[in-house]
Amino acid sequence: MKVPFYNTVAQDALNVLQQKSKTGSFNISYLSSPESYLKLESGMYHAILDNVVKGYMAGTYTIPDQTIDYFDFEDIAIKESWNTDNSITTSMIVKDRFVPGLTLKGDYKQWVHSRKTNMEFSAKYANDFIAADARLHCSLSSMKSELSAVWKIDNWLLGCQVGIDLPTMNMTNTNIMLGYKSGNSCIQTYSKKKFKFSNFLDSQQQIGFGISYEQPHKLKFS
Repeated sequence: MKVPFYNTVAQDALNVLQQKSKTGSFNISYLSSPESYLKLESGMYHAILDNVVKGYMAGTYTIPDQTIDYFDFEDIAIKESWNTDNSITTSMIVKDRFVPGLTLKGDYKQWVHSRKTNMEFSAKYANDFIAADARLHCSLSSMKSELSAVWKIDNWLLGCQVGIDLPTMNMTNTNIMLGYKSGNSCIQTYSKKKFKFSNFLDSQQQIGFGISYEQPHKLKFS
């Protein structure tokens, strides 16, 4: 059983909440699948106000259905990504067939020149009405957690996100978004507030919007 909402509206809305870009950006990505088990992806991001351009390339290989120690997984995928900051990310993605819409993912990221590394673990669940994402980010200097959720009411989307610094249990950011999707088009607005030292008076507020249109061959602007 596939969950259509997870692969379309929910993931787009979660991406808006989780992106770290500033207001005033242009994104374009391309996804192709020359074989059923292989997906190739590339993208570019331009921060207009800062005049910064970044990009990435990625390949995902999906292993056929597996049964490991009585646990039956719908599929296991290995993803390798390269970013223009000269970092390489290796990801393992697991979808459980007993809980449709549940996806587990582990990322290991390394910067080639500095040898700096970090790890991230995430769990996503989505059905036709709600999508939720919990992730844990670990590095030598920090440990952070982010909780995100998006609700779908007819064609409307309502999302929120909370970030927490685990060693101090301080809230680092709160984001909210409102979106509307019709057919292949989607418009989303969001408000992001980043706190400093848990001081609500010393914070940064960011408001913006995005428009996306998805072509059948997966060329996407946002």
